[in-house]
Order: sequence, then C-alpha cells, then structure tokens
Amino acid sequence: MSNVVYLHGQPAPIARFLRVSEHRRLEHLLEAERLPYDRFVIEAGSLKEQQDLVSALRQEGHELVFDTNVAELSAIARYAGQARNAPWANPDGVLTEALGGLEKTSSRATRSAAFAIREPSNQVK
Repeated sequence: MSNVVYLHGQPAPIARFLRVSEHRRLEHLLEAERLPYDRFVIEAGSLKEQQDLVSALRQEGHELVFDTNVAELSAIARYAGQARNAPWANPDGVLTEALGGLEKTSSRATRSAAFAIREPSNQVK
C-alpha cells in the first residue's frame, strides 16, 4: 500500500498461522513455490486426507500445529464436522461427562499423545 507511512519503520510481520482446509490448493501453491505462509494448523480429524500436504510441508521445514479438536468433540453442534474423524473421537457421539470418566479420559489422552509421537509436529494444541 503506497499510501501508508510508517513513523518508526515498517513493523516485522507477526507469526501468522493458516488453518488448512483446501489442502489441494495449498499443495499446488507449495509445488509452485508461491505459498505465502510458514506456519500451519492441521486438524487431527482431517489428517488422513491431508497426509500428502503434511508430508510436503514437513520436508520443506514449515511449522505445523495439530489441533486435537477436543472442544469440537465435546459440542453437539460441532461434532458433525471433520472432528469426528480424530483417532480419539467417541464413535457414539460427543464427549460428555458420563463418557469421560477417569479411565476413558486417560485413554483419550494416551491416544492423543501417541498420535503426537507418530505424527511429529512442532506443537499439539
């Protein structure tokens, strides 16, 4: 923008993250070396479909954050989306207090941690 005047110099860009949804378009941009982001959020429930992109981003050295979708798995209105495909999702419906006893919560945490180890990234949210 040519009409912007910086009084103290142009600020450095802040850490921008892109939540991946249209992974095919991002694959094409990455291949053409025109991908404008360095940091990406990948939803655990979408990982199988986005595995090619995730592998390519890792090879290029991009920062990846995996969203475990726990909030979405706990809300009736959000469970119907992609989150239900997360490896630790309850196949019978949303995560509730009745389903979340200590043993089951521990089991989900263990599965989430195992996923983080199998699918190394910079962070797991």
